Amino acid sequence: MRRRRMAILLGLVLLAAALGAGYFAVVGWRQRFFDPAQLAAETLGPDDAEAARSPEDAATRSALRALKREALDAALGLLADYPTSPEALCVFGLVLSRCGSRAGAVRCWQRCLDLAPDYADAWHSLGRDALQRGAFEEAADRLRQALEIDPNMPSALLSLAEALVGLDRLEEALDAAKRHVELAPRSAAGWFQRGQIHFRLAQYGEAKRCHETALRLDPEARPVYHALARACERLGQTQEAERYRQEFARREAKHRAPVDGRRRHEYDDLGSMRAGLSATYLAVAKVYAGHGAWDAAEALWRKACDADPRDVEPRLVLASFYEGRGRLDEALRLVEEAARLEPSHGKHHLQAGLLHARLKRIEAAEAALRKATELAPDQPEAHVALAQVYALGGRNLAAARKEAETAVRLEPTAAHYFILGTVCERQGDFARALVALDRARQLDPGRVEYREAYAAVRQRQQSSPGHGR
Repeated sequence: MRRRRMAILLGLVLLAAALGAGYFAVVGWRQRFFDPAQLAAETLGPDDAEAARSPEDAATRSALRALKREALDAALGLLADYPTSPEALCVFGLVLSRCGSRAGAVRCWQRCLDLAPDYADAWHSLGRDALQRGAFEEAADRLRQALEIDPNMPSALLSLAEALVGLDRLEEALDAAKRHVELAPRSAAGWFQRGQIHFRLAQYGEAKRCHETALRLDPEARPVYHALARACERLGQTQEAERYRQEFARREAKHRAPVDGRRRHEYDDLGSMRAGLSATYLAVAKVYAGHGAWDAAEALWRKACDADPRDVEPRLVLASFYEGRGRLDEALRLVEEAARLEPSHGKHHLQAGLLHARLKRIEAAEAALRKATELAPDQPEAHVALAQVYALGGRNLAAARKEAETAVRLEPTAAHYFILGTVCERQGDFARALVALDRARQLDPGRVEYREAYAAVRQRQQSSPGHGR
């Protein structure tokens, strides 16, 4: 009996060892046969210009191949510098996927998880791949893995909401969308997704509110106009629905209008690949920046701007980098480029105004900030900045007060009451200044600055001529 127990125990030990060896053999096989250069070559494929139907087609194919090679080379260069970095591997997978090799991308993300099982971005990427295949249950599982590792990952929450909508689990999808906009309140895509879910749940008032928020954040988002028309129609708001419907039709017609003899709704292979190359440089630069390699990151951000002259994101990222290093003229040039590319986005004019102010170009700052308030009248940031510009040197205190009052009405925070109080104090309206500053110190009792300002104004009021009569 004893011998039999020992034999069973020995068998279990050997089985466990075999299973462990099997696991490490699989992982080792993946590592041994993971050849990034080979994957890149397979993704690039043979030159097919000879199969072109026309000289124009041949030129397009050659240009596409060159752009694809440039993107793959950028990702390979990153891997060469950081061969064991999960971030670099994940970026390489994204580039492979963007260049048409989803199987190669999945191998990359699996390799990431071999190296770092708790790397949330790899789980998110696998979830996005499942979403694109319509495998919604698999996608939800992968995305929940990502969120177990990083519960505050806005992109994974938005993707999870999309997967749950595909599974018709709308209440769960709504919870994920709500959590997303809590973490990323300026996500136009998140507010739009949340509005769409509310609409499917027949919650039309909430759908309208979410879509209005999405539109404030991204006035160029054409689908939001259509979604608002539908929500207003269900609410019985026929005139408003018609207004949104007409605006959607106008913007759609403009989008489809021919440019340089080419209809816009035709798929633009080169334009799409340029956008992909720009996104590649952005992703690669982010990894270099994370490792403190700022010169390499800056060079890549510049390449991202050059790759796609229509892409706003690399311009804003590079502008932020320059602003943080005091290179304000360079930052301003990029922000103004963004404003030209997206003229209806108030945030670009706001940023331009703030940079002009830091450069002591007060009239230019005032003009840019006025434009920002016109484009986004219900966003307090531009009103606050304009109030401060008007107050500089007492240029226009009446206008400064009006803008500060607007900011308080839109968002009654301690900081906004403080600005209103300081403007009123400079006007000599001590009573109103004290009311505003008292409210500021009530809302944020920990700020010494607010308490000191209140005490100083109170002392000035008591020592002013005529006080107490």
